Amino acid sequence: MNIGTKIRILRTENKDSLQSLSEKVNHDKSNLSKIERGKYDTPVELLQKIIDVYNVDPRYFFNVPSELVDIGATDEEILHAIKLIRLIQQDIK
Repeated sequence: MNIGTKIRILRTENKDSLQSLSEKVNHDKSNLSKIERGKYDTPVELLQKIIDVYNVDPRYFFNVPSELVDIGATDEEILHAIKLIRLIQQDIK
């Protein structure tokens, strides 16, 4: 399951419309829809806002093996690592 799908699940579980979430995270509704459908990648800054809005553990969005769940990293450290991974992926492309 991709990040966009997980965002849609969170949004619907919290009874938010695309419009409502787009206002909460100050992001374009159309782009948010495309992210949910896997057409666009999720910017890290947007993911952080969604994490804050729904008060969810960042690891929810990633397939983290159970043996790594208790690594003791803070949300900020995890998001920083995600940014670094994305930069490396861009360099590889």
